[in-house]
Amino acid sequence: MTGQRSAEIRQTRAGPTWRRFAVLTATTLVMLTILAACGGQATIPTTPGGVTPAPTAGGTVVEVTLTEWRIDMPPSLPAGMTTFKVTNAGTFVHNFRIIGQGIEKQFDSNLQPGETNTMQVELKAGSYEVDCPVAGHADQGMRLELTVTGT
Repeated sequence: MTGQRSAEIRQTRAGPTWRRFAVLTATTLVMLTILAACGGQATIPTTPGGVTPAPTAGGTVVEVTLTEWRIDMPPSLPAGMTTFKVTNAGTFVHNFRIIGQGIEKQFDSNLQPGETNTMQVELKAGSYEVDCPVAGHADQGMRLELTVTGT
């Protein structure tokens, strides 16, 4: 009788555990299926800094964030008309300059903390240097190489 009672107890305890396992497995499979269906195609690539270029009818709009001693923007962009939307999220004044392929352009005045300005540039394929031309800022890390691809 004791052996039969032990088997009944094992079956009773195994029942809820098995059901929990089955429900968890089914839920996981459903979630994976949904994630696979949603994650198949991205229309705009993202970058490590979370900044994404956004194509528009008039070209590409690129969000740029300036902080103490960083420029956060994509390291690669497509050729064509580009609008840089530059925000100074730092606590010091900053500026934005792009040099390369016959272009040397910067804002006429520095951006105060919290200020945003835009710059339109027709980018050709090739390499550009982007930096903050405020004295000493590029040397402290506010410099990056931009690669422009396409025609």
